[in-house]
Amino acid sequence: FPSHDRMCIFSQTSFVNKTPEIAGINPSFKWNLDDGDSTTSVSFLHGWKSLGNKTVTLTVVLDNGCFNSISKTIEVLDEPLVKFSFDSKCTNDTVKFDNQSTGSSALSYNWNFGDNDSSKLEKPFHRFRVDKSKTFNVELTVNMVGGCNAKLVKAVDIYELPRTCDFVYTPDYGYSYFGAKLEPMDVNSVVGGQNNVD
Repeated sequence: FPSHDRMCIFSQTSFVNKTPEIAGINPSFKWNLDDGDSTTSVSFLHGWKSLGNKTVTLTVVLDNGCFNSISKTIEVLDEPLVKFSFDSKCTNDTVKFDNQSTGSSALSYNWNFGDNDSSKLEKPFHRFRVDKSKTFNVELTVNMVGGCNAKLVKAVDIYELPRTCDFVYTPDYGYSYFGAKLEPMDVNSVVGGQNNVD
C-alpha cells in the first residue's frame, strides 16, 4: 500500500504511491477517497473535510488490461489551531507570550524560545539577553489529548540597549563662536561606535 504521513483535520496528508514498476508496461492510477474526492496523480496531497475513519482506495490499471486495487481505512484526527502573540522588547525586558491556541480537548504546551530555554506553561514570560539586536525563532508546539499536535514558529525581535558611556566634545565654529560638537563614545572608546544610536 502507498505510504502517507500525518492524518489531521487541518493538515494536508501526503500520499506516496509505492507500486513497483513493471518493465515495458505503462500503468495508470486512480485514487478514491470516501469523502468524494478522487485523483489520477501518481502521488498527491489531500486535505480533509471531516474527522473519523476514511477509506482510501488505489486502483492500478496496466496498458495490457490487467488491474488491481487495494483499500485501507485510516483515521483523521482532530488538531489544535495554534496562535500566539507578543511584543518585541529590549534585552532583559520581560516578554509576555499570549497563547490563543484552541482545541476540542485538553491541550498541553511546549515552548522553545530559540535561546536554549523552554517552557511548558500556557502563557509564559521570558527574558532574552543580547549584546546586539537579534531575531529569535520562537516555536510553540500544542499537543491535543486524543488528537494531533501542531506547531507555529514566529520571529521575535530583541533589541540591544545603548552602550554609550561617555561622549567627546570638540569645538564647532561652523555652528557659532561658542558652538560645540558632541559625539557618543561606546564602551570600547570608539566614537559613534554603536550602530543606530543617535
